[in-house]
Amino acid sequence: MTVESKSRELPSELDFNELKPGLPPCMPVKHLYVKEDVDWDGYDVIRVTVVLDDSVDVKDGSVTGKDVLNLQRILQDKIREYGREEFVYVHFATETEWEEDRVDPLEEDRADPA
Repeated sequence: MTVESKSRELPSELDFNELKPGLPPCMPVKHLYVKEDVDWDGYDVIRVTVVLDDSVDVKDGSVTGKDVLNLQRILQDKIREYGREEFVYVHFATETEWEEDRVDPLEEDRADPA
C-alpha cells in the first residue's frame, strides 16, 4: 500500500483541544491553521500556522527551544496520523500579529496591499 492510498485530507484547522495535554504550558495555543502547499523546489509540503496567546513573550526567556521543538513534534505526529509524509513547515504568530499585522503564511491574499 502506498502512502497516497493511506492519506487522508487534512482539515484546514486542527483541533488543538485534542492536542492540549501535550502542548507546552508556556505556549498557549489559540488556533492551528493547516494548508497544503508546494515549496520553491516544487515539492509538496504542509504549512501550519500556530497562533499563540498574546501573553507569550519569547524575549523574556519563558519559551525555550525545547518547548518550540516539542510543539513542532506534536504537530508533525498529528499530521502523520493522517498518513501524510510531506515536510511540515511550522510558523508562529501571536494573536496581535495575526490580526493586526496580517501575518499569514497560509493565505497571502489576506493582507491588504494598500
